[in-house]
Amino acid sequence: MPQLGRVLKEEDLKSQRAPAGLDLAHYLDIIDTIREQGGVGGEVSLGATESQRTEKGRLTRAAKLRGFKLTWRKSTATMLRFVLSNPGSPPPDGRRRRRAK
Repeated sequence: MPQLGRVLKEEDLKSQRAPAGLDLAHYLDIIDTIREQGGVGGEVSLGATESQRTEKGRLTRAAKLRGFKLTWRKSTATMLRFVLSNPGSPPPDGRRRRRAK
């Protein structure tokens, strides 16, 4: 029969992650540079010690802070490729959706 090990309270369920004090300045600069140059996306090369997952997360957060939706495109293991769009609008070069009948 199962035994109750601990009673959880609401504060126990809050995220245990570090506070949102992550410095995204470099990633915000990337997003700003793309928009200043009239671009719709970019390619970012990864260093040997950089994680693809980490860099994708940080770029996505930076784009959201600037009010854009970031959509990832197919890329290689050392290169990340993405496009930016306004929330609610389709991304550049995106597939057209069929209308519901």
